[in-house]
Amino acid sequence: MRGADSQVVVEDTRFSGPATAVSVDEARAEVRRSTAEGGQSAAFSVMNGMLVLDDVKVTGHEYAVSAMRARRLEVRRFTSVRALRAGMGLSMSQAQLRDIVVRDSGEYGGLQFMGGDLDVERIRIEGASEYGLMAIRGKLRLRDATIERVRTSDGIAGDGLHLRQLEADVEDVVVRDAQGACVLVAQDARVSLRDANLRGCGAVGLLVDTLSRLRASEVEIRGAATALGALGDGELHVDGLTARDLAEGLVHAECGGATQVRLRNVRTEDTRGLSAACVHREAPPK
Repeated sequence: MRGADSQVVVEDTRFSGPATAVSVDEARAEVRRSTAEGGQSAAFSVMNGMLVLDDVKVTGHEYAVSAMRARRLEVRRFTSVRALRAGMGLSMSQAQLRDIVVRDSGEYGGLQFMGGDLDVERIRIEGASEYGLMAIRGKLRLRDATIERVRTSDGIAGDGLHLRQLEADVEDVVVRDAQGACVLVAQDARVSLRDANLRGCGAVGLLVDTLSRLRASEVEIRGAATALGALGDGELHVDGLTARDLAEGLVHAECGGATQVRLRNVRTEDTRGLSAACVHREAPPK
């Protein structure tokens, strides 16, 4: 559907076989109580337009949802199963997501966001390849997220939350069984993280790299090679950390340049890495 004056409402429809169920170019579409399966392209796509999806399920397809410069994308009560690339691929778009489930997505992860403004509440990502949620550039607000079983084919990725070159405000997150980092913050990102439960982090619980800054509070890490990592002039501040079952230690820090780790209210028996020159354990305020 093309043209700024074009509008359509689709309800109670089953799409089976077409490459794309609904495609919007500078138009407006609303899809409710519908399903799509069996296609090879994005099931629902929007470019320079507006798309609303409510109570929709997609099985297969390259992407369940694709957005490029979307003026408005609203997705509620949405499920993607076995997307070939990613459950959602959003670029330079204004998007609001509520009550999202992505299962068994392909090599681009559960949710891929590249620029724009993304507001997410209540998302569950299970069985993603390479990345659970990857966000690069723009602004991200994330609340109530669960990411489980993130695998990697080459041992390079496998991150639960992969955040680069953006501003992010993240609260109430659970990451379980990510082969890489449970949370990676890199390339000049600025991230606030509160109330995180991280378990089974293959490489590291929280990792900051390349001029990034992560301020975290009330974090529990159970099962990782190391709980915390900092390198490449990254800054990691954690207030309220519980950590146990660590294979290689509490902190790994490469202390060249401006790299630093500041810790307060730490609850752990593992002290490995605390003696590094750029790691500072601060006393709680009186």
